[in-house]
Amino acid sequence: MPMDQKLPEEKNSMFYGNGGRLASHIIAIAVALIIILVIAGGVIINDAVKSQAPGLSNITNDNADDLYQVSTIDALSSSLYDGVTSVGEIQQHGDFGSGTFEGLDGELIALDGTVYQARSDGTVRKADPAMKIPFAMVKFFRQDTLFDIPGGKNLSDTEQDLNRHLPSENLIYAIKARGTFPDITVRAIPKQEKPYPLLVDAVAQESILHLKNSTGTLVGFYFPSSFSGVNVPGYHFHYISDDRTKGGHVLDFTGAEPALTVSADQVSEITISIPTTGDFISANLSKGSASGSIISIETKSR
Repeated sequence: MPMDQKLPEEKNSMFYGNGGRLASHIIAIAVALIIILVIAGGVIINDAVKSQAPGLSNITNDNADDLYQVSTIDALSSSLYDGVTSVGEIQQHGDFGSGTFEGLDGELIALDGTVYQARSDGTVRKADPAMKIPFAMVKFFRQDTLFDIPGGKNLSDTEQDLNRHLPSENLIYAIKARGTFPDITVRAIPKQEKPYPLLVDAVAQESILHLKNSTGTLVGFYFPSSFSGVNVPGYHFHYISDDRTKGGHVLDFTGAEPALTVSADQVSEITISIPTTGDFISANLSKGSASGSIISIETKSR
């Protein structure tokens, strides 16, 4: 038998041996492709989630329209000004909102994820995450409706226009409105000391600031009358200028020129964090009922 001639068994052995190695390579390539596809799919899904809520990985579609509120307006109206949570805590629940600080030390304005304190001395500063809060409402702002309100209208006229644009007066809305105001009047209450006065009496100490030709954002909410006692019935706006140096609770304005651009975000659910310790437990909340004193406080100076 010639030296280079192989037996049939040897040929078969070599063929299947090479085939085994070939099959192993094919399997390895297939596994690698599957791994690549899985990774790519995960990246695509992750990018899709990020595109829905950029920078807010803790947000899901299930809670994007939720409003988070600390305490109630009746509690605030009844002199409960001690902080029950912190700025850092409410930032976990929203990037847009309003409220006040411990002792009524100025107006709280949350916009684009940053919380500001508009103080009675006319200054505005970023709030420290450790600062305490007795009352606030925040949500992650997601625009549902966008429209313009013609210029030249004051706050009361603007609210009437909002009523015509919003779907129902029985729902809750977060409202963001931008414009340049020829004249806007804002206020802030100086820090109160214990024993705390009623809110209606604390407001009597307010500092009022008239801003001329100021460009900025109204940060507000609308609550139906059925939520009286929980929050302020009707519209409630705070303001902060674009340069973040002026702001406060809005009392009135001369209509934004050339128009006020309004974004509205409808609220589907509300979570209220009720204090379970401190003065809230024994307070007589009826003495500051939102159906009475708070309405007169909100409409003061109009």
